[in-house]
Amino acid sequence: MKVKYFAPLVLIFWIQGCSLQTMALRSTAGLLDKGVGAFYEEEDLAFAETGMASQLKLLEVLLRNDPDNATLLLNAAQGFGGYAYLFLNDKEPDRAKIFYSRGKNYGLRLLGSRLAIKDLAAVERSSRRKRFPYSASTAVVCVAGPLT
Repeated sequence: MKVKYFAPLVLIFWIQGCSLQTMALRSTAGLLDKGVGAFYEEEDLAFAETGMASQLKLLEVLLRNDPDNATLLLNAAQGFGGYAYLFLNDKEPDRAKIFYSRGKNYGLRLLGSRLAIKDLAAVERSSRRKRFPYSASTAVVCVAGPLT
């Protein structure tokens, strides 16, 4: 009689186990999104630079497991563009271009298509802008950053 109840319980826990990783991943994405303000408030730029680099790599690790997560894509786009502009643009312009490119790619992935640069202004004004408030702006910054 006990075996009769045990098999369905195992099946339920197995099914839920598959989604536990996704739930944990999305919870982590939410925590990172809410904590990003700590970088904007950091007064010690050397500390912010070190911390931001590791967080960008963490975002990429999380994106490997959930490649269409809009929160992660937005933070990666903003993070790579911001890191390039704040810490690399003046000191290491060649390296900054690489980071701008990565930020642009995450921004474009968030928008859901590979848009031509001239189309980004139109997206900026579109209804997608309301859905993903900074993605188009981030992609524009990442495209224009290397030109400055």
